[in-house]
Amino acid sequence: MKNVMIFISKYCNYNKQVIRTTTYSKVIQRLAFWLLTEDKGESGYKMPGTQEVFADILQTNRSSLNQELQKLCHMDAILLKGRIIKIINRQKLINIINENI
Repeated sequence: MKNVMIFISKYCNYNKQVIRTTTYSKVIQRLAFWLLTEDKGESGYKMPGTQEVFADILQTNRSSLNQELQKLCHMDAILLKGRIIKIINRQKLINIINENI
């Protein structure tokens, strides 16, 4: 029973995060919010599956997600290595969320 409750709790928290993420109108804001809330520190964030799966979570398409990931890399906000995303500059991501880009 305890395992079922843990699963339900994690599932509800995950769905809550998806809902909160999709309240942002711009893909780059959704991406920044997701990365900040999923930040694992030095180990980085591992994309769930392919970019297509990650794009579905963020309610966008793969090409838009890829463009925004590259934009964040060029801004020196993140470092992208395969499926691992490391946050280099948290403040830039926070500014993206708070601005009307």
